[in-house]
Amino acid sequence: MINTGTHQLKDSIEMGKKLKQEVNVLYKCLEIEIDGVYKSLLLLKKKKYAALKVEDFTGEGRVITKEIKGLDMVRRDWC
Repeated sequence: MINTGTHQLKDSIEMGKKLKQEVNVLYKCLEIEIDGVYKSLLLLKKKKYAALKVEDFTGEGRVITKEIKGLDMVRRDWC
């Protein structure tokens, strides 16, 4: 995850592409891609977060969905 420090979708996509190119040039065995763009993120621990994910980050970025991973309200195996 990368914090771009900007609120503009186009700027954050450009920073991600630039970083992707640099990593792919430096490490030949490792190739990375941009999986998703998050508008805001609450990161508690490793693999435990709640976020607002931009679904169409290649377009205008108007479709935003809620994504919750690993938090207690997601886990249904507890009483």
